[in-house]
Amino acid sequence: MRFFRPADASGFGATVGLAMRAGFDAERLADAVGIYYGQCSGTMQAHAEGTPQLAMQMGFAARSAVTAVELARRGMPGPRAPITGEFGYFTLFEGVADPAPFDELGHSWRITEVSCKPFPSGRATYGGITALQRLMTEEGVTAERIVACRFRVPPLTARLIGRPITKLMTSNYARLCLQYVGAVCLRRGTVSLDDLTAEALGDPQTLALAHRLQVVEDDNPDPNALFPQRVEIDLADGRTVARSVGAVHDSPVRPLAADAMREKFEMCWHAVPELPLDQGAAVWNGVSALETLEDVRVLAALASRPRSRQDGKSGHEPAV
Repeated sequence: MRFFRPADASGFGATVGLAMRAGFDAERLADAVGIYYGQCSGTMQAHAEGTPQLAMQMGFAARSAVTAVELARRGMPGPRAPITGEFGYFTLFEGVADPAPFDELGHSWRITEVSCKPFPSGRATYGGITALQRLMTEEGVTAERIVACRFRVPPLTARLIGRPITKLMTSNYARLCLQYVGAVCLRRGTVSLDDLTAEALGDPQTLALAHRLQVVEDDNPDPNALFPQRVEIDLADGRTVARSVGAVHDSPVRPLAADAMREKFEMCWHAVPELPLDQGAAVWNGVSALETLEDVRVLAALASRPRSRQDGKSGHEPAV
């Protein structure tokens, strides 16, 4: 994997969705997809370095999708084989690809598989977190009793979150480091936004524990597999305990309950002190009633930050 699929692939879906909502015929829709392909990007470099650019790339894809649809609406032609052409997405981005999933279009609705993340860390860390929580509950494992810990994970998972612990980690780097996230979970029982502050990232006890945790690549032959994951812990009393995890809390087969999703939303909203609490409740209620809204622009207004009274203005400005 050289490109960040949530960025480059998502733009195709956004383009098609917008084009269909705009009533495009097949020819104009094809133009829109081809025009988006000319803007398609999003590499793994930001992931490797753990920079905020990683998340920004999805925003770039959305912007490119809007641009593509507007250009196609005005008659701009685009390449007609952006996916399967000689220099199409399959060839240049993926190298090798199987078009069979396209047969599921109109029958399998992937939007129903979107789920809310309970922890502010990379999805690939969730197997390790879940296994640790089970061992803490079922085996009484505590940070003080651990001699060594091995996270046995598929090759893709190791590549994504097997990065080494360092003393100068940024929050974006740390949330993609299973050594750090695992140490936090062992010390606190969970992982929260408070664990990604500069003070928390420099905590000597957490860093010392993290160095006793090791990410080990298993022999899973699936190049796209994030699970199953297995955690093995050597304890001070000489025992070794282990748990394997195939489905985690944020997966479609084990989605978060509604109250847990709201708790996660409120935690994120409260992390920005200047955002009014009543506005947060309005955002939650608005998104929850999305299917009944006559105009989704109300959500953009709800998600905007009130202007400071010191500048003498009223109304809202886009939230940063």
